[in-house]
Amino acid sequence: EGLGLGLGLAAGTAGAATMLLAFATKSIFHISREVAWPIHAFFGMLFLAGGSLHGIIFAKSMGLDAIFAEPAWLVAVPGMVLLWASVVPSVMVRLAGIRYDLFKL
Repeated sequence: EGLGLGLGLAAGTAGAATMLLAFATKSIFHISREVAWPIHAFFGMLFLAGGSLHGIIFAKSMGLDAIFAEPAWLVAVPGMVLLWASVVPSVMVRLAGIRYDLFKL
């Protein structure tokens, strides 16, 4: 249970760093989006991996019934699925060899 809690806290911290890099690159860090993008992707993958492991460890220790009984935890399952699904386009772009500056907003 300690490892699951630690992974949850680490994932939450990585998630906060990911959001900060996504929305505050110019105002806080004074870096361009091109520079921030790989750092954002790194923290995002830490967030996804740590959050997924956190969920798996707690699901095994507490059981799925406990998770589905708590509304806040119930939202976490489809939320994590949607977060993983959001990574698929960036992986496809990376595998196709398309540079970030060709598709940025």
